[in-house]
Amino acid sequence: MVVTKKDVKFVAKNYEWMYSIENLLRKFVQEQSEVLFGKEWEKWVQGSFNSHKEAKSFQATTYEEMLDMFRQLPHLRHILPEYLIVQLHRLSPIRQRITAFQMIEEEDAERLKSSYWGVMNRKSFRKRRSLQMS
Repeated sequence: MVVTKKDVKFVAKNYEWMYSIENLLRKFVQEQSEVLFGKEWEKWVQGSFNSHKEAKSFQATTYEEMLDMFRQLPHLRHILPEYLIVQLHRLSPIRQRITAFQMIEEEDAERLKSSYWGVMNRKSFRKRRSLQMS
């Protein structure tokens, strides 16, 4: 199979969307947790979420574990609606192909793009909400 510039751009854009989604999710967890728990937020989140597992740093938290935090930790439940968490979980196989720099189907790229905008919209919602609460 011959790889074209168009293919490389397609893969790069998909990687960028996935990377942005993960970074925003981590940022949501960190910001919301820091407000409530201060500088010790990471210990609290990891202790609450991984109480039955071996403790690890927040940066070592997997994509799937991070999504589960939005369901399980009370201070994060308001950030992502359930439908978006389900949509993001369904990206896991696509994410694996993207992180291996493999081509994905156009349909999967559209799902990724939709999820990206879903997360971005939550970011703007959070900003508007925090401004209203100030």
